[in-house]
Amino acid sequence: MTNTMPDIPGFECIEILGKGRKGTVWKARQISLDRIVAVKFFHGPENTGFAIHNDFTSLAKHLAMLKHEGIIQIYDAEANNLTAYIVMEYVAGYTVGDWLRRKEKLGHEDALLVAKCVAEALDYAWSHGQILHGSLQPDNILIDSDGVVKVSDLGEISLFQSLSSRHASIYHNTLAYEAYISPEQALGEMKLDCRSDIYSLGAILYHLLSGETMFSGTSRAVVLDRHVSDWCHDPAEKISNIPLAVSLLLRYFLAKDPNHRPQNWTEAQKAIRKASRLQAPINPMDIIGVSSVTVKSNDRDLLQQIEIPSQDSLTNKVARFLFGTRPMDRTTSRPNIISTRTSTVPIKCLPNDWHSLFRASDLQVLYLPEEGIEKLPSQIGEFRKLRTLYLNRNRLKELPREIGELVSLETLVLAGNQIETIPHEIGNLRSLKRLYLAGNRLTTIPVSLANLKNLRVLDLSGNRLTGLPAAIGSLQNLEALYLTENSLTGLPDEIGNLSNLKSLQLDRNRLTELPISFSKFKFLSEFNVTDNLLPVLPPEIAERSSDTSAIINYYIQRQVGENRVLNEAKMVLVGEGGVGKTSLIKALLGKRLDHDERKTEGIDITRWEVTDGAVTVALNVWDFGGQEIMHATHQFFLTKRTLYILVLDSRQGEHQSRLEYWLKIIQSFGGDSPIIVVCTKADEQRMDLDWLGLQRKYPVIVGFAKAVSSHTGEEVANLREMITREVTHLGHVHDVLPSAWFHIKDEMEHTPKDFMSYDEYRAICANAGVEDSTSQKTLVQFLHDLGIVLNFQDDPRLEDTNILNPEWVTNGVYRILNSNLLFQSKGVLRVADLHEILPSTTYPSSKHMFIMDMMRKFELCFRFEDEKEETFLIPDLLTRGEPDTGEWEDALAVQYHYNILPGSVASRFIVRMSSSISKKTYWRSGVVLTREGCRALVRADAEERTVYIRITGPKNKRPIFLALIRSEFDRIHNSIAQLDARLRIPLAHHPHVTVDYEHLIRLYTRGQETIIPEGTEELLNIGDLLNTIDPELKLPSTSRRNKVTTILQPESADNPPHASHSRSGLFNLFYAVVLVSLTALVCKFVAWYLVPLVMISTILLIPIVSAFHAFNDGTLTERGLVRIIVESYNRLGLLIASNSKKNNLEGEGMHVKGDLD
Repeated sequence: MTNTMPDIPGFECIEILGKGRKGTVWKARQISLDRIVAVKFFHGPENTGFAIHNDFTSLAKHLAMLKHEGIIQIYDAEANNLTAYIVMEYVAGYTVGDWLRRKEKLGHEDALLVAKCVAEALDYAWSHGQILHGSLQPDNILIDSDGVVKVSDLGEISLFQSLSSRHASIYHNTLAYEAYISPEQALGEMKLDCRSDIYSLGAILYHLLSGETMFSGTSRAVVLDRHVSDWCHDPAEKISNIPLAVSLLLRYFLAKDPNHRPQNWTEAQKAIRKASRLQAPINPMDIIGVSSVTVKSNDRDLLQQIEIPSQDSLTNKVARFLFGTRPMDRTTSRPNIISTRTSTVPIKCLPNDWHSLFRASDLQVLYLPEEGIEKLPSQIGEFRKLRTLYLNRNRLKELPREIGELVSLETLVLAGNQIETIPHEIGNLRSLKRLYLAGNRLTTIPVSLANLKNLRVLDLSGNRLTGLPAAIGSLQNLEALYLTENSLTGLPDEIGNLSNLKSLQLDRNRLTELPISFSKFKFLSEFNVTDNLLPVLPPEIAERSSDTSAIINYYIQRQVGENRVLNEAKMVLVGEGGVGKTSLIKALLGKRLDHDERKTEGIDITRWEVTDGAVTVALNVWDFGGQEIMHATHQFFLTKRTLYILVLDSRQGEHQSRLEYWLKIIQSFGGDSPIIVVCTKADEQRMDLDWLGLQRKYPVIVGFAKAVSSHTGEEVANLREMITREVTHLGHVHDVLPSAWFHIKDEMEHTPKDFMSYDEYRAICANAGVEDSTSQKTLVQFLHDLGIVLNFQDDPRLEDTNILNPEWVTNGVYRILNSNLLFQSKGVLRVADLHEILPSTTYPSSKHMFIMDMMRKFELCFRFEDEKEETFLIPDLLTRGEPDTGEWEDALAVQYHYNILPGSVASRFIVRMSSSISKKTYWRSGVVLTREGCRALVRADAEERTVYIRITGPKNKRPIFLALIRSEFDRIHNSIAQLDARLRIPLAHHPHVTVDYEHLIRLYTRGQETIIPEGTEELLNIGDLLNTIDPELKLPSTSRRNKVTTILQPESADNPPHASHSRSGLFNLFYAVVLVSLTALVCKFVAWYLVPLVMISTILLIPIVSAFHAFNDGTLTERGLVRIIVESYNRLGLLIASNSKKNNLEGEGMHVKGDLD
């Protein structure tokens, strides 16, 4: 899905809030209620639209009925054959994912509070219609400006199933982010319940506490595999000082089998509450009554104390005590499950009679991972009802033949052992759906594996396989095949018979080709062949890594037909007008110079062949016109396989030649393509530059031609050698491509047509033997990158004429831009005037609107909607002078600061905002806009590399207008690679001082409340600054932070508010009066010799009580309080017998301080 602003009746989209795998969320304004909302657009499967089911609306209505503080409210929903979206509550704040990206981890109490809030919200959803989240992750847990935790994307899986039943199984597990997906969801189970969400919440809690996800891998498939087959690290190993209760809570939530987790959200919330209360250290032995063994002991006695017949481990007993979990035995209604996680002492070999400890006829799940088991007894075959067997990360070298007797087995996990062979009897496991054998020492797999007709997942990664049996093609239900990191040199052609395959991982092998049968895959969505001996993919295909059919088709076409080396590239000359680019090309090609050479008014494309040894490379040399009016179109032709020649006029100097401007432009649009800087007209004057400094600042500069003269030929030969060297080493110049592609390329180069439809192009491809639509699409992109054609098939306005001669298009556009008629009309163009501008022989009237549509696509013009005849305005042809725009006092002001400000930024913005222009108030670098009572002045200053924005009008409307303006600038910025544009806020009382918006956001999320901007001495509140341009954030302007907002802060807490000194003084005075009165009363009833002691005691009590009052107010630290108490008692002399006791008391005072800290 593109970033194009969608058009929804009744809503005004403002900006993109986020993009995910299956949807894009926009911030929008609901016009009827004048409120800000969020709109989520679902991406259609493979861009083919949706097969709508009637229950989408009913599902959305059901979700809209959920009314809970912790759930994002849904307002509306709509679906048709082309689009589907839901309208929901807009939350100004940030996500837990934002927090994790800014800070490593949270404290135990903070993380548990987040988990508690999420559990409460999902409990409400589950109890009101059994609504499953299904894709719970940190990025859909939001914290609003009041600190309330809110869950978004609830019920997304159900909505997708209603949109497309054909893709439901694929969407079911791709919606969830793999780092938090439950094992059953990773396995593709369609019938999930709340226990799946509980696992995801446990994975998020683990991330919050440890600062990293539980599992990682080189691909999504690897991570999904690890959720199924790997045990999570012991939380105590990854999370320092984790309380035992929290560690056990994680194990409880992250159990592989759903039956071992909380069975509902009520149990989950109970567990979280207990873990929150029981964070003090607990001795597990006090719980289970084994006082003779310490919790950290690895002694064998521990294994003897906790016997296997108890069907419970030490951890499980502690967990049951803490969370109320029930033991899994034959008296329960749940499957009989054995889990031995008792110690790190290797078991080596289970006793032969171990099966007698259980009722083998009932056992369904057996977990024995990481136990050091070296051998399985043959009695394993007696567990005939066993459905799940975990034996991963042991020391098994072989399997008994009796394993084939486990006829009910559905999941077998043997990853991370030392198994060298698999017994033939494994083929008897006809119920097996998932088989994990990664990380063993297998060199072959048995042919009997073909009997596993129900197998859906087969993981053979990390073994020593050199090939696969042809019988593997019989696994018709297989959906995922993992063969990463083996020694495969080839694959059987029968593998193409796996018609239901969705994921195929072949990376890190020794493959040199792929089976032709791969072309039969219809549902393959994940495919990885990196790090093999296969040819390097051309960039047109490599950048579409998710397009598995394009990758497969490329390799197959290379294998089935003849191939040729490309040996072709593009060279682009850029620079100011009149610097000698055209003369330089003629000098390089050995052509005669024309001393009256006209300026290039478009592009000239010349063919030039350069030879380096035995290699000849054909260069398509593009000579761009240097006039500033043409700079806006350069970006559409700067592509891959390109060498850039930046031409400077030695007579003009560095500043006049705009050296750094052009270097930044090339770097922004051309990425890492190499650049040669050429200083021409050296016969008249030499240019002196900081050559080394430039190359250090711009590493893409590969060389300088410091003194070139096209007229005398000076340094031309050296430049020619430099170009030849760089071109022959240019990436992808020597790609090997199917010969049929070259036949099509030749025909497209020599066709007399300047334009053709895509259907005509497809017919040419079919005649050359390239009939596959994916290959045709890849090929036209390849021709586009080479500069042979222009193709814009993604734009519906150009669909009838979208295979174009680049010179025909660009020269037509440049004729319009350079037209004297438009210069006189100050950029106003009537379509009827094109007859005078464009020659009819080359540009028939039927194609005039196409040329205008091209200019609209390039955002070079916009149409006047209120004109009777079709009339356009071209901002680049407007007058430079700024008109009188009125007063802008007390305006909301922001600025964009750029590393380089391309002239196209202002003109493209004017085009994009054409519907809001106020009374045709515009000029070449600025515009005045109006909207809902607000006026906006947007002005670009190329010299200062700044765009200034000022907005007046109703203060509650200004930020909304600003958000719309910012969203348009964001889209322009995102279309220019490596453009550094920073939003800055000028200070109201110091307008010349600005602060970076993103910097303020970072400071605020880290807990900083105030800032002294550079250039002032004024302490400013960050919340106030941010609220001026985005009040919907509702950031507190004081040190108040509440709810979760208080929790998600760095360790440096806010200083507590100090009490009033006047109030403290009045309290001390009142207390002194009362105490003196009581002292006088007491002295009447005591012996005369005790009166001095009473009075001294009274005097010393006054500062002590005052100190406690000050400590309670926060104006006295613990250290100060302790010191006052100690000094008071020292002077009294009643509790101190000697100096040593005095020192001890002082030490105890400091110890108390440390404990308080």
